[in-house]
Amino acid sequence: NYLSFAATTAITWRAVDQGFITERFWQFMPFLIAFFVLFSTVTFIFHLVHRKKSTLLELLFLFLNAGVFFSFAYHLVEETFSKEAIAAVTIGLAVFYIVHSRVFLKREILDRGLLMGFIGLASLFVAITLPLLLSSGWITVSWAVQGFVMLWIASRMKSEFLRQLAYVLYLIVLGRIAFFDLST
Repeated sequence: NYLSFAATTAITWRAVDQGFITERFWQFMPFLIAFFVLFSTVTFIFHLVHRKKSTLLELLFLFLNAGVFFSFAYHLVEETFSKEAIAAVTIGLAVFYIVHSRVFLKREILDRGLLMGFIGLASLFVAITLPLLLSSGWITVSWAVQGFVMLWIASRMKSEFLRQLAYVLYLIVLGRIAFFDLST
């Protein structure tokens, strides 16, 4: 799986580098999405079927796959459309990981690491979406509200991981207030 991911990433990199023009967006993007879904599913389907817990390597691979896909998608969408259109990708990714989290909770799958990975990735892509859609004055407020919602969800799920993510988001909010909002 890891070798095929590396080879697919290299082939995709070369294809985008040598053959991407904006008129070919709808030829490139479906394959990019298909590869992302394939490697995302490969990461956890074995554990879903056999009810085994995922390893740290598999969790890192989940994050790597999301990062590589987002990097390629960001590049393709920004060249073809506008920066705001990238929000469609981030919202899609957030929904993708929220659905995975919901399926895991509904089926009572006990792989806490994988569930927290899904929640973390969903939160990350929601946080990335906000600066793409909002004016700079609303970013701090929206991140603070997102941190509050994350704390509420963490208390309902009794998730220390999500609570820590919310605290990290609040540190980012405080840094943004101190260095950007108060200085303007």
